[in-house]
Amino acid sequence: MSGRKGTVLKPDLSYLFEFNTAPENRGKWSRSHDYFVWTELRALTDPPLTVWKQIPEGVVRIPDSETVMQIVDGGTPHHIEHLFGYWRICDADIITVRSVQAEGVYYALILGGCSGTYFSDSIQWICPKCGHLLAKFDIESGRARWNAFWDEEAKCVAAFNEDPALRTCDECGAEHPLAYRFDPQHDSPAEAEARAQW
Repeated sequence: MSGRKGTVLKPDLSYLFEFNTAPENRGKWSRSHDYFVWTELRALTDPPLTVWKQIPEGVVRIPDSETVMQIVDGGTPHHIEHLFGYWRICDADIITVRSVQAEGVYYALILGGCSGTYFSDSIQWICPKCGHLLAKFDIESGRARWNAFWDEEAKCVAAFNEDPALRTCDECGAEHPLAYRFDPQHDSPAEAEARAQW
């Protein structure tokens, strides 16, 4: 969009992130009808929450554009750098949003939205060197067992971090960095260091 003198105007999308949570609740998940929604405002200087998807052709990185919306189709493994230290596979679609504004970078995750969907998740890790599957945990979650995902997430991350054999690739011998949970308040010092790296 251009102004009168050829300047580029950036759309103010901050209102989109206020429909469901007050500022003090940013960074937390909430439920709105058939959606689970997470929003956060981060500093412009913070590392970007980069979306990665694993598709049949390989792993793709979604560019950190100033304004971007990306749909992660149900069943697609995805990882969001610096947000959660694993690849999540959800049987419902997830929409990811990033919008750079003057006050910082707004992020949103929107899961669900269609009745009769979302029953399960999986957490997995793949070798960062060769792409070989290292470990996978299936979780019966969904709308009726939303909290079960986070309880199981804690167990899966702990199991992966505590077992060097799980983190070592059988194909190429590379060792995967430690995993970390969605909520940084649960990070150990070593997990916080891993969060900063990947």
